[in-house]
Amino acid sequence: MKTLQKLTYLAFFAIVALLVACGGNNNNGQADQGNSGIPDTQLTASNTQGFVLKLHPAAQQPAGMPGIHSFAWAHFKDETDGHLKWLFVGGRDNGFHMSMGPYQTFPISRANNNIFVWCPATGQVNSIALPAGWGQSPQLRSTNMEHYQSGDTLIFNGGYGSSEDSGSSKLTFNTALFLNVPALGKAVIANDAAGVIASLYGMTENDSLMVTGGELEKIGKKYYLVFGQDYPRTYDFQSGNYTNSIVSLQLDNTVPQFTVDTVYTHEGKPATEYSPYHRRDLNVLPAMFGTSKGLIAYAGVFTQTDGAFVHPVKIQPDGNGGITHGIDSSFTQKANLYESATVLVYDTATQVMYTNMLGGISNYYYNDTLGVAAPSDTLKDALQLPFVRLINQIVMLPDGTMTEYIQTKEQGLMPGFLGSNAAFLPLEQFLYDDEILNMAAIKAAGTDSVMIGHMVGGINAKGAQSGGPNPTKVNEILYEVYLLPL
Repeated sequence: MKTLQKLTYLAFFAIVALLVACGGNNNNGQADQGNSGIPDTQLTASNTQGFVLKLHPAAQQPAGMPGIHSFAWAHFKDETDGHLKWLFVGGRDNGFHMSMGPYQTFPISRANNNIFVWCPATGQVNSIALPAGWGQSPQLRSTNMEHYQSGDTLIFNGGYGSSEDSGSSKLTFNTALFLNVPALGKAVIANDAAGVIASLYGMTENDSLMVTGGELEKIGKKYYLVFGQDYPRTYDFQSGNYTNSIVSLQLDNTVPQFTVDTVYTHEGKPATEYSPYHRRDLNVLPAMFGTSKGLIAYAGVFTQTDGAFVHPVKIQPDGNGGITHGIDSSFTQKANLYESATVLVYDTATQVMYTNMLGGISNYYYNDTLGVAAPSDTLKDALQLPFVRLINQIVMLPDGTMTEYIQTKEQGLMPGFLGSNAAFLPLEQFLYDDEILNMAAIKAAGTDSVMIGHMVGGINAKGAQSGGPNPTKVNEILYEVYLLPL
C-alpha cells in the first residue's frame, strides 16, 4: 500500500476528526510507523480464521433507546425481576465535531445529559436527566472518557466537556468517579435523582487522570490508563497534550481512590517526547496470551504524517506485579484503525484469541468495483482514513503470532458506515470472563448462526467521506450480532 497522501489541513479533519480535538503532531525527526509495502496475503481466508460475524437490525427496536456515541456502559442484574440490564452514561447525540465548525464544536446542547437503562429481555428503556446543580453532572455528560466495570462498580475517568451548564469553554476532567451500578440503575428506573447522586461513592482527583481518548483496563490487581490526551481548551483544530504513556494505577478499595504507581513510556524515554505511544481514539482490548491475560493496544491516531499507527502495543503481566510492554512490528493492521465496537472470543481448547472490530475508519475499505478490500488511496478522492463497512478478525496464536482477516462481501459487511465509538454488548451466557466470549459455549449453542450480543450507538456516516456531502450522525438502530463458524 502506498504511503498515505497528506490532505489539506481542513479536508483531513473533515474525514478523521470524529471526537476530541485532532491535529498535526510536533515532528521531531523520529520516523513514523510506515504504511507502505503492506502485502495482501493477510486478506486471504485460511483455516485460522475461526468464524465470521453478521449484523442485523433487531426486529423490535426499543422505544427510547439512546442514539449516542462515545459513551460509558455497564451492566447489572436487577434482583426485582432477575433480568440483566445495561446502563449508558455520557457521550453525545450529534455527529462528529466538524459539523459545527471550529470554536463551536461539542455544544453543550448535544451532550448526552441523560442516564439510560435498557433491559434486553423486555425491551424496556428508562432514563433520567443528570441532576441539575450536581457537581459531577458536567463530567458525567462528557465525551470519550475512559471507563471500566469492576464487579458492581463503574469507574468513569476523565472525558472531554464543559465544567459549566452553559457556555463554550471546554476541558479534560482530571477525576475518576466510582459509581455503584445496581444502585444507579435502580435510581434511573425509579426516576430518583437523589438515588443517582447517592450511587457515587468515591472519587479521585489527579492530573495523571486528566485523559480523554485513552482506555482504562485492568491486569491482575492493577488498573492501566493507556495512552490518550489532555485537551485543555475549547476545540480549535490544534493538537492536545498526548500522554505518550501507560499509567499504572493502584486502587485502594477502602476509600476508594487511585494512586499512581508507575508510568511506562516507550523505551523509557520522557513522556513529553513524541513516540509510537503517541496515540488516542484507539481500541485497547483484553487478550489471552496462551493462558495469561493481558492487553493489546491496536492502531490509534496520529502518526507524524497524520495517519494511523499500524503496529499494536502488547501489554502483558511480568509476574512481579508489573507489566512488560512494547510494539509488535511483525504485525501490520490494515482495517478498522479507530475506536469501534469489538467482539472478543477465546477458544480454551486451542488457546487462540479472536479479536473482531466492527467498522470504524481504516486504511483499507471495501471497493465495489474490485470486489475486495482495497487500500484507501485507491478511492476516487484518495481519502485518508475513510469510514468503512469492513469487519476484521485478528487471530492471535498461543505463541503471540497475529494474522488479520478482512471479511469479504460474501461473508458479510457492516450494514452501513457504522461502528465508530459504538459498543458491543455480549450475551452473558457466552462469557468466558467479564469481557471475553467463550468459543466453547458458543459452539455448544449450535453449529450454524448464533446470536452473541448487540451493537448499540456509535457514528453513522453516509459514505466514506465524512464532510461536505456526507455528514455524520449518531446510529439510532439496535443491531443483533451473529457468529457463523467457518
